[in-house]
Amino acid sequence: MENLLDPAGFNEIKKCRYGTFLFNRNDWPIGTSLREYGEYAFEELTFLQQLLTPESWVVDAGANIGTHTVWFAQHAAYVVSFEPQRIAFQTLNANIALNSLLNVHTFYAAVGDKNGHIMVPVRDQNKPNNFGGVPLAGTTEGERTPLVTLDSLNLPRCDLIKVDVEGMEAEFLVGAILTINHFRPILYMEADGEQAKEAIGMLFEWGYDCYWSVPNLFNPHNIENKREDVFMNASGRPICSINMLAVPKERNTNVIGLKKIESADEQPAMAIVVPPATDEIGRAYYALLAQRQQENGAQA
Repeated sequence: MENLLDPAGFNEIKKCRYGTFLFNRNDWPIGTSLREYGEYAFEELTFLQQLLTPESWVVDAGANIGTHTVWFAQHAAYVVSFEPQRIAFQTLNANIALNSLLNVHTFYAAVGDKNGHIMVPVRDQNKPNNFGGVPLAGTTEGERTPLVTLDSLNLPRCDLIKVDVEGMEAEFLVGAILTINHFRPILYMEADGEQAKEAIGMLFEWGYDCYWSVPNLFNPHNIENKREDVFMNASGRPICSINMLAVPKERNTNVIGLKKIESADEQPAMAIVVPPATDEIGRAYYALLAQRQQENGAQA
Protein backbone atom coordinates (compact mmCIF):
# COMPACT_ATOMS: atom_id res chain seq x y z
CA MET A 1 0.00 0.00 0.00
CA GLU A 2 1.08 3.57 -0.56
CA ASN A 3 3.08 4.99 2.35
CA LEU A 4 1.22 8.12 3.47
CA LEU A 5 3.54 8.78 6.40
CA ASP A 6 6.39 11.25 6.63
CA PRO A 7 9.43 9.39 5.20
CA ALA A 8 11.64 11.23 7.67
CA GLY A 9 9.71 9.87 10.63
CA PHE A 10 10.31 6.60 12.48
CA ASN A 11 6.93 5.05 11.67
CA GLU A 12 5.93 2.93 8.69
CA ILE A 13 2.56 1.48 7.77
CA LYS A 14 1.97 -1.75 5.88
CA LYS A 15 -0.78 -4.17 4.95
CA CYS A 16 0.26 -7.46 6.57
CA ARG A 17 -0.99 -11.02 6.94
CA TYR A 18 -3.34 -10.25 9.83
CA GLY A 19 -4.24 -6.65 9.07
CA THR A 20 -2.75 -3.21 8.53
CA PHE A 21 -0.02 -2.23 10.97
CA LEU A 22 1.78 0.89 12.02
CA PHE A 23 5.27 0.10 13.35
CA ASN A 24 8.65 1.65 14.07
CA ARG A 25 11.08 1.03 11.23
CA ASN A 26 13.93 0.99 13.76
CA ASP A 27 12.44 -1.82 15.84
CA TRP A 28 13.82 -5.35 16.07
CA PRO A 29 12.37 -7.92 15.90
CA ILE A 30 8.71 -6.85 15.56
CA GLY A 31 9.13 -3.94 13.17
CA THR A 32 11.76 -5.82 11.17
CA SER A 33 9.49 -8.83 10.79
CA LEU A 34 6.48 -6.78 9.69
CA ARG A 35 8.54 -4.86 7.17
CA GLU A 36 10.47 -7.82 5.73
CA TYR A 37 7.88 -10.59 5.93
CA GLY A 38 4.50 -8.89 6.34
CA GLU A 39 3.86 -10.80 9.57
CA TYR A 40 5.19 -11.44 13.06
CA ALA A 41 5.20 -14.53 15.32
CA PHE A 42 3.39 -16.74 12.80
CA GLU A 43 4.37 -20.01 14.54
CA GLU A 44 3.34 -18.64 17.94
CA LEU A 45 -0.03 -17.43 16.68
CA THR A 46 -0.64 -20.74 14.89
CA PHE A 47 -0.12 -22.46 18.22
CA LEU A 48 -2.30 -20.03 20.19
CA GLN A 49 -5.18 -20.40 17.75
CA GLN A 50 -5.80 -23.88 19.16
CA LEU A 51 -6.46 -22.35 22.57
CA LEU A 52 -9.24 -20.01 21.46
CA THR A 53 -12.90 -20.18 20.58
CA PRO A 54 -15.10 -17.38 19.20
CA GLU A 55 -16.42 -16.94 22.77
CA SER A 56 -13.00 -16.56 24.45
CA TRP A 57 -11.96 -13.59 26.55
CA VAL A 58 -8.23 -12.89 26.24
CA VAL A 59 -5.88 -10.78 28.35
CA ASP A 60 -2.80 -9.45 26.53
CA ALA A 61 -0.44 -8.27 29.29
CA GLY A 62 2.40 -6.50 27.52
CA ALA A 63 0.78 -5.88 24.15
CA ASN A 64 3.48 -3.61 22.66
CA ILE A 65 2.14 -2.33 19.29
CA GLY A 66 -0.64 -4.91 19.13
CA THR A 67 0.46 -7.65 16.73
CA HIS A 68 -1.04 -10.23 19.08
CA THR A 69 -3.93 -8.04 20.26
CA VAL A 70 -5.15 -7.46 16.68
CA TRP A 71 -4.91 -11.18 15.94
CA PHE A 72 -6.64 -12.12 19.21
CA ALA A 73 -9.47 -9.72 18.37
CA GLN A 74 -10.00 -11.54 15.07
CA HIS A 75 -10.33 -14.93 16.78
CA ALA A 76 -11.91 -14.21 20.17
CA ALA A 77 -14.92 -12.42 21.60
CA TYR A 78 -13.08 -9.79 23.65
CA VAL A 79 -9.52 -8.69 24.34
CA VAL A 80 -8.17 -6.69 27.28
CA SER A 81 -4.71 -5.28 26.49
CA PHE A 82 -2.11 -3.56 28.66
CA GLU A 83 0.96 -1.65 27.48
CA PRO A 84 3.16 0.54 29.74
CA GLN A 85 5.37 2.18 27.09
CA ARG A 86 3.65 5.40 26.07
CA ILE A 87 4.71 5.42 22.39
CA ALA A 88 3.99 1.71 21.97
CA PHE A 89 0.59 2.22 23.62
CA GLN A 90 -0.23 4.99 21.14
CA THR A 91 0.77 2.68 18.28
CA LEU A 92 -1.29 -0.15 19.78
CA ASN A 93 -4.39 2.03 19.66
CA ALA A 94 -3.59 3.17 16.13
CA ASN A 95 -3.44 -0.46 14.99
CA ILE A 96 -6.73 -1.28 16.67
CA ALA A 97 -8.31 1.70 14.87
CA LEU A 98 -6.67 0.87 11.52
CA ASN A 99 -8.25 -2.58 11.66
CA SER A 100 -11.70 -1.35 12.79
CA LEU A 101 -11.75 -3.56 15.87
CA LEU A 102 -14.56 -2.99 18.35
CA ASN A 103 -13.86 -5.81 20.82
CA VAL A 104 -10.63 -4.50 22.40
CA HIS A 105 -10.22 -2.50 25.61
CA THR A 106 -6.73 -1.04 26.13
CA PHE A 107 -5.01 0.21 29.27
CA TYR A 108 -1.94 2.44 29.43
CA ALA A 109 -0.42 0.59 32.37
CA ALA A 110 2.00 -2.03 33.56
CA VAL A 111 0.40 -5.04 35.25
CA GLY A 112 1.85 -6.15 38.57
CA ASP A 113 1.14 -6.99 42.20
CA LYS A 114 -0.36 -3.67 43.32
CA ASN A 115 -2.06 -0.52 42.09
CA GLY A 116 0.16 2.55 41.89
CA HIS A 117 2.89 3.69 39.54
CA ILE A 118 6.10 2.36 38.02
CA MET A 119 9.00 3.94 36.16
CA VAL A 120 9.20 2.79 32.53
CA PRO A 121 12.48 3.38 30.64
CA VAL A 122 12.31 5.59 27.55
CA ARG A 123 14.21 4.67 24.39
CA ASP A 124 15.04 6.89 21.41
CA GLN A 125 12.48 5.98 18.74
CA ASN A 126 14.81 7.23 15.98
CA LYS A 127 17.58 4.73 16.74
CA PRO A 128 17.61 0.95 16.19
CA ASN A 129 16.50 -0.97 19.26
CA ASN A 130 14.35 -3.78 20.57
CA PHE A 131 11.45 -1.63 21.74
CA GLY A 132 9.52 -4.66 22.94
CA GLY A 133 12.33 -5.74 25.25
CA VAL A 134 12.35 -2.84 27.71
CA PRO A 135 13.02 -4.16 31.26
CA LEU A 136 10.45 -3.18 33.86
CA ALA A 137 11.48 -4.96 37.07
CA GLY A 138 13.43 -2.72 39.42
CA THR A 139 13.66 0.28 37.11
CA THR A 140 14.13 3.69 38.73
CA GLU A 141 14.33 6.01 35.71
CA GLY A 142 11.98 6.83 32.89
CA GLU A 143 8.36 7.93 32.66
CA ARG A 144 6.02 7.57 35.63
CA THR A 145 3.39 5.13 34.42
CA PRO A 146 0.27 3.61 35.99
CA LEU A 147 0.64 0.18 37.60
CA VAL A 148 -2.45 -1.99 38.11
CA THR A 149 -3.34 -5.52 39.10
CA LEU A 150 -5.37 -7.71 36.80
CA ASP A 151 -7.67 -8.52 39.72
CA SER A 152 -8.61 -4.83 40.00
CA LEU A 153 -10.54 -5.10 36.72
CA ASN A 154 -13.00 -7.70 38.10
CA LEU A 155 -13.28 -9.33 34.68
CA PRO A 156 -16.52 -11.24 34.04
CA ARG A 157 -14.63 -13.90 32.09
CA CYS A 158 -11.03 -14.92 31.33
CA ASP A 159 -10.01 -17.85 29.13
CA LEU A 160 -6.45 -17.10 28.00
CA ILE A 161 -3.76 -14.81 29.39
CA LYS A 162 -0.70 -13.95 27.30
CA VAL A 163 2.04 -12.52 29.53
CA ASP A 164 5.06 -10.56 28.26
CA VAL A 165 5.92 -8.27 31.16
CA GLU A 166 9.72 -8.10 30.98
CA GLY A 167 10.82 -9.45 34.34
CA MET A 168 7.59 -8.89 36.26
CA GLU A 169 6.14 -12.36 35.74
CA ALA A 170 5.84 -13.24 39.44
CA GLU A 171 4.44 -9.80 40.29
CA PHE A 172 1.86 -10.19 37.55
CA LEU A 173 0.71 -13.54 38.94
CA VAL A 174 0.41 -12.15 42.48
CA GLY A 175 -1.87 -9.39 41.18
CA ALA A 176 -3.91 -11.87 39.12
CA ILE A 177 -4.37 -14.62 41.72
CA LEU A 178 -8.12 -14.05 42.20
CA THR A 179 -8.77 -13.98 38.44
CA ILE A 180 -6.69 -17.12 37.90
CA ASN A 181 -8.22 -19.06 40.78
CA HIS A 182 -11.76 -18.12 39.72
CA PHE A 183 -11.58 -18.68 35.95
CA ARG A 184 -8.62 -21.11 35.71
CA PRO A 185 -7.48 -19.73 32.33
CA ILE A 186 -4.66 -21.08 30.19
CA LEU A 187 -1.54 -18.90 30.41
CA TYR A 188 1.08 -18.35 27.71
CA MET A 189 4.04 -16.56 29.25
CA GLU A 190 7.46 -15.37 28.16
CA ALA A 191 9.93 -17.43 30.22
CA ASP A 192 13.34 -16.26 29.06
CA GLY A 193 15.65 -15.76 32.04
CA GLU A 194 15.97 -16.25 35.77
CA GLN A 195 12.89 -14.14 36.49
CA ALA A 196 10.62 -16.88 35.13
CA LYS A 197 11.60 -19.43 37.79
CA GLU A 198 9.51 -17.90 40.56
CA ALA A 199 6.49 -17.68 38.24
CA ILE A 200 6.83 -21.35 37.30
CA GLY A 201 7.00 -22.33 40.96
CA MET A 202 3.87 -20.33 41.71
CA LEU A 203 1.95 -21.97 38.87
CA PHE A 204 2.98 -25.40 40.14
CA GLU A 205 1.56 -24.50 43.56
CA TRP A 206 -1.67 -23.29 41.93
CA GLY A 207 -2.27 -26.62 40.20
CA TYR A 208 -0.95 -25.91 36.71
CA ASP A 209 1.06 -28.13 34.38
CA CYS A 210 3.73 -26.12 32.54
CA TYR A 211 5.42 -26.79 29.20
CA TRP A 212 8.22 -25.16 27.21
CA SER A 213 7.21 -23.53 23.93
CA VAL A 214 9.98 -22.27 21.62
CA PRO A 215 8.50 -21.01 18.33
CA ASN A 216 10.78 -19.63 15.62
CA LEU A 217 10.58 -15.95 14.74
CA PHE A 218 11.03 -16.71 11.03
CA ASN A 219 8.32 -18.30 8.90
CA PRO A 220 9.67 -19.55 5.54
CA HIS A 221 6.13 -19.43 4.17
CA ASN A 222 5.71 -15.73 4.93
CA ILE A 223 3.39 -13.71 2.72
CA GLU A 224 6.29 -11.79 1.17
CA ASN A 225 7.77 -15.12 -0.02
CA LYS A 226 11.21 -14.23 1.34
CA ARG A 227 13.42 -17.21 2.09
CA GLU A 228 16.24 -15.49 3.95
CA ASP A 229 15.98 -15.69 7.72
CA VAL A 230 17.21 -12.41 9.21
CA PHE A 231 16.62 -13.79 12.71
CA MET A 232 19.79 -15.84 13.15
CA ASN A 233 22.10 -15.75 16.17
CA ALA A 234 25.88 -15.45 16.11
CA SER A 235 26.18 -19.24 15.82
CA GLY A 236 23.99 -19.32 12.72
CA ARG A 237 21.01 -20.87 14.51
CA PRO A 238 17.44 -19.59 14.17
CA ILE A 239 16.28 -17.33 16.98
CA CYS A 240 13.30 -18.62 18.93
CA SER A 241 11.02 -17.09 21.52
CA ILE A 242 11.36 -18.77 24.93
CA ASN A 243 7.82 -19.18 26.24
CA MET A 244 5.84 -21.34 28.61
CA LEU A 245 2.36 -22.80 28.32
CA ALA A 246 0.50 -23.33 31.62
CA VAL A 247 -2.66 -25.46 31.70
CA PRO A 248 -4.84 -26.23 34.77
CA LYS A 249 -4.34 -29.84 35.84
CA GLU A 250 -8.07 -30.38 36.22
CA ARG A 251 -8.61 -29.97 32.49
CA ASN A 252 -6.75 -33.24 31.81
CA THR A 253 -5.56 -31.74 28.53
CA ASN A 254 -3.22 -33.78 26.38
CA VAL A 255 -0.45 -31.40 25.31
CA ILE A 256 1.55 -32.96 22.49
CA GLY A 257 4.95 -31.93 21.23
CA LEU A 258 5.90 -29.68 24.15
CA LYS A 259 8.34 -30.78 26.86
CA LYS A 260 6.73 -30.71 30.27
CA ILE A 261 8.54 -28.60 32.87
CA GLU A 262 9.38 -30.79 35.85
CA SER A 263 11.17 -28.20 38.00
CA ALA A 264 11.18 -24.42 38.36
CA ASP A 265 14.98 -24.55 38.08
CA GLU A 266 14.84 -26.33 34.73
CA GLN A 267 16.45 -24.74 31.69
CA PRO A 268 14.30 -24.09 28.59
CA ALA A 269 14.10 -27.11 26.33
CA MET A 270 15.14 -26.08 22.84
CA ALA A 271 14.63 -29.48 21.22
CA ILE A 272 11.13 -29.94 19.83
CA VAL A 273 9.66 -33.43 19.85
CA VAL A 274 7.10 -34.11 17.14
CA PRO A 275 4.99 -37.17 18.06
CA PRO A 276 2.00 -38.36 16.05
CA ALA A 277 -0.57 -35.59 15.90
CA THR A 278 -3.44 -37.42 17.53
CA ASP A 279 -4.90 -35.18 20.20
CA GLU A 280 -5.72 -31.70 21.38
CA ILE A 281 -3.18 -28.91 21.89
CA GLY A 282 -0.36 -28.90 19.38
CA ARG A 283 -1.93 -30.72 16.43
CA ALA A 284 -1.95 -27.97 13.79
CA TYR A 285 1.26 -26.39 15.05
CA TYR A 286 3.31 -29.56 14.93
CA ALA A 287 1.87 -30.57 11.59
CA LEU A 288 3.31 -27.25 10.38
CA LEU A 289 6.70 -28.05 11.95
CA ALA A 290 6.74 -31.55 10.47
CA GLN A 291 6.09 -30.06 7.03
CA ARG A 292 8.95 -27.63 7.55
CA GLN A 293 11.32 -30.42 8.57
CA GLN A 294 10.49 -32.33 5.40
CA GLU A 295 11.12 -29.25 3.27
CA ASN A 296 14.43 -28.56 4.99
CA GLY A 297 15.49 -32.15 4.41
CA ALA A 298 14.63 -31.91 0.74
CA GLN A 299 16.74 -28.74 0.41
CA ALA A 300 19.78 -30.18 2.21
